[in-house]
Amino acid sequence: MKKHAERCADMIRRTSEALVVSHIDADGLTSAAIIATALEDAGIEYSTIFEKQLGKDELSEIADTNPPLVIFTDLGSGVLGNIKELGITAVVSDHHQPSTTDTPPPRDEHLCHLNPHLFGISGSRELSGSGTTFLLARSLIQAQGHDNRRGLPCLAVVGAVGDLQHVKEGRLTGANRTILKIGAQNKELSYTPDLAFFGKQTRPIFKLLEYATDPYLTGLTGNEDACITFLKGIGIRLQGERWRRWIDLEENEKQKIVSSLIQHQITRGIPAHRLQRMVQEVYTLKNENEGTELRDAQEYSTLLNATARYDRAEIGLNVCMGDREDALEDVAGMSHSTIGNRNLPIIAFARASTPHEKEGLKVSARANTNLLQRGLNLGRAIHTAAEKVNGTGGGHDIAAGATISLQTKNEFIKHLNEEIKKQTTK
Repeated sequence: MKKHAERCADMIRRTSEALVVSHIDADGLTSAAIIATALEDAGIEYSTIFEKQLGKDELSEIADTNPPLVIFTDLGSGVLGNIKELGITAVVSDHHQPSTTDTPPPRDEHLCHLNPHLFGISGSRELSGSGTTFLLARSLIQAQGHDNRRGLPCLAVVGAVGDLQHVKEGRLTGANRTILKIGAQNKELSYTPDLAFFGKQTRPIFKLLEYATDPYLTGLTGNEDACITFLKGIGIRLQGERWRRWIDLEENEKQKIVSSLIQHQITRGIPAHRLQRMVQEVYTLKNENEGTELRDAQEYSTLLNATARYDRAEIGLNVCMGDREDALEDVAGMSHSTIGNRNLPIIAFARASTPHEKEGLKVSARANTNLLQRGLNLGRAIHTAAEKVNGTGGGHDIAAGATISLQTKNEFIKHLNEEIKKQTTK
């Protein structure tokens, strides 16, 4: 794959101008930032556009602009035939299942296709779109004397985490891990087993537990008072000059919380295999300020995904490219306003598969006090909707979770919308 990445890089070097077309999620944004950085180092002018999907209409619009070279990142592998038909000279750096499985990719002076699937590497678990583009960018910038271009491994890890490539094994594996180790050797990344809950950098510890949904903490998730009581009960001080966050705790305090949470769950009948998800490998970006969303790969990827929801991918790209002022403020505001939408609960889906579970979909849901005052009980709504598609689910009025099959997602959403409407329009 490295040799083919070098061939694709050679194709890029032959142009003086390129159009970068990328997917609009965290993996796509980091992919675009990685190749844009490499293009800048190579002295190649570029512009960027982002697409939610890449069909004939989108490709026709691209072809009409007659760019000398198009670099597709985190998309394109499924439409190689259309790219050829439209006469687009392109480098495709993607990790999705390709429309061809030729190995190695055939040589073509107008199209170079880089995809892990073509080399026996899983594009869903072992190498993300940003990781694939990292290999391409590294080949491009090595000729410019930038072998260890800082920041690129961090972006590749953020993209992989945003694509949930760490979830199944509880850590990044395969080629993703090789990139992770490059970042660690550069002293820009660190990785260690830690509590897997979202918000370790920014949330007070009782809020960390209150909003935990994977795994769901029976008796704690959605119940602020119970979380405070739990932490005080095991001797954890909640406040100093400010509310203490996970990153403010001593190591022995962290160990006490994790062991107490495990015991708490076991006594409530939660099977051991579900508790394994409580501790996973966590990725820290050492050059980012402690206590900010960008310090933790999971929180960073969530911020980037917020820009996609608002169709403001350019802001996410600017953050990835190093803007720590206006763009970061904008994207943080988007994330917080999404989380704070008082008229809708937040519903998130993630693929999940363990040796004890069939491939399925994990559902995490959160409401707010405004919705509760209107009569919403999210736990009951989730339970009812999941039951109607032969899934399982439940929780509290403010936070809930479920497990359903992949094929029933749309039907589940329909039933959930009906339940929420029924509860809140009385």
